[in-house]
Amino acid sequence: MEDSGGTLELGPYAHGLRALGWRGASAGASRRRGRGRGRRSFSTMALSQSSPVVVRLSTDMWKASAMGDARGIRRVVRRVQGRPRVDANAFLHNVHGAKSLRVAAMHGHEACVDVLLELGVPVDANDDDGRTALMDALNCNQVACVRKLIRRGADLEQRHEHDHSPLMRAVCHNAVGAVRVLLYYGAQADARRVGDCFTPLLFATSELRLECSQLLLEHGVDVDAQSDEGQTSLYFVIRGGLVHKMWAPMMWLVQLLLKHGATADIADITGTDPLDLVARLGAFSEHHLELFGLLVRGGADINRHVGDLTKRTSLLHTAHRQSSVSARYQIHVEDLLVLYGSRMSTGHKVRFMMEL
Repeated sequence: MEDSGGTLELGPYAHGLRALGWRGASAGASRRRGRGRGRRSFSTMALSQSSPVVVRLSTDMWKASAMGDARGIRRVVRRVQGRPRVDANAFLHNVHGAKSLRVAAMHGHEACVDVLLELGVPVDANDDDGRTALMDALNCNQVACVRKLIRRGADLEQRHEHDHSPLMRAVCHNAVGAVRVLLYYGAQADARRVGDCFTPLLFATSELRLECSQLLLEHGVDVDAQSDEGQTSLYFVIRGGLVHKMWAPMMWLVQLLLKHGATADIADITGTDPLDLVARLGAFSEHHLELFGLLVRGGADINRHVGDLTKRTSLLHTAHRQSSVSARYQIHVEDLLVLYGSRMSTGHKVRFMMEL
């Protein structure tokens, strides 16, 4: 039966029909209109930054960056801007823009770096790994890109993985040109890493990086900076050189550190100083004797007792060790006393001879 409003009068069966889901003609039309509006509104919704369309555009852009195709980057951005459902600003400021900038910087494509920065990619943008374009340019020693990123405002002290500053990372990768640029633009040369308190110079000397160490020392860094365990740069150079038998780099760095005022007898938390390392570490050779002489002439105290139960001095350790090596490397105790006698009292010479 029709009522006056044009809708069907359900009568006593209304409750049962509605329970089965029937809402009448007007209700169905309303639902259909709602679905129609939903489809129209969905067509204008912004796509997620992880959607296949956005990921494909991102891939095209970083491939263009890797090949140094600046025009290709602009074409991809125009495609992004031509899609109403893709937020171009979010695309460039998200990991997609950061990844392309990183790729361009690590390959040294300055034109691509310029284009990406011009289009709005932040100079310190991080990707999923937390790395920036400056860090990747440093890793690959792309000096021109490092300089360009710094001039465009890259943060010289932003910490990344392993709490490395850009200067620390450049030193670890032996990127000499990048180290020079960072120092020129004011990077903190004595910054410390959280945990082990390493400075850029400690990183350089522990890896026997000759040129990086020289640049840092000429820049005026603290030559006696210590790690959390008390080791100095001189300590690390001697330990690394003796363990790995890298004689020439070790001797060169020891002389360089002493020339810049390194203190020769700073001990670590165990009481071991550089002279003790020479006396006890590695297969005894003429290099040990030469190194011993360098340290003593540089101010090391040969009368200091080392931090062990024997209460011997470093000189006594050296004299005892030389008696067990081949004749080629042996020297007489008297020669040691003559060589360093000016630094030993007569009483100490007598005690030294008696202990032998």
